[in-house]
Amino acid sequence: MKKALIIVAQKAFQPDEYLHTREMLEKSGISVKTASSKIGEAIGYYDVKANIDFAISSVSADFDAFVIIGGAGARNFLKDKALIKLLQIANKDRRIIAGICIAPIILAEAGILNGRKATVWNGDSEQEKFLISKGAKYIHQPVVVDGNIITADGPDSAYEFGKTIAKILG
Repeated sequence: MKKALIIVAQKAFQPDEYLHTREMLEKSGISVKTASSKIGEAIGYYDVKANIDFAISSVSADFDAFVIIGGAGARNFLKDKALIKLLQIANKDRRIIAGICIAPIILAEAGILNGRKATVWNGDSEQEKFLISKGAKYIHQPVVVDGNIITADGPDSAYEFGKTIAKILG
């Protein structure tokens, strides 16, 4: 059975992105666990809660996919050294790495979008600029796949994002 780790901010994650992506993965028979800054409970917009199975600092790279959910709280991961290192190891091992909404900026910060196509939530044009500044090729589409990297632009694309991850994990 394939295993996916969904990563959410401890506070202010986007619930539709989390719930719809998780639903699509589980419907495809993929085992899903959730990680954040600490074990316990994370709280998203509209007081949606997620049970956190792992603290990011304790996660190993033995998952088949690493999926980062957006929402304002995801910005806090930009300087999370443990998450950045985990993503770099997962990328080196050619595991699936996915980010939705603003989460692709974390992938860019980790240096894994350099020379790769990606999309991002771009309501203020700042995320597009950030991706480009880190060497990514910004593509204005709901879901973009480039090798082992999958990016999506926000909650309206969450079902397609989840389906795409599941299909690639096969």
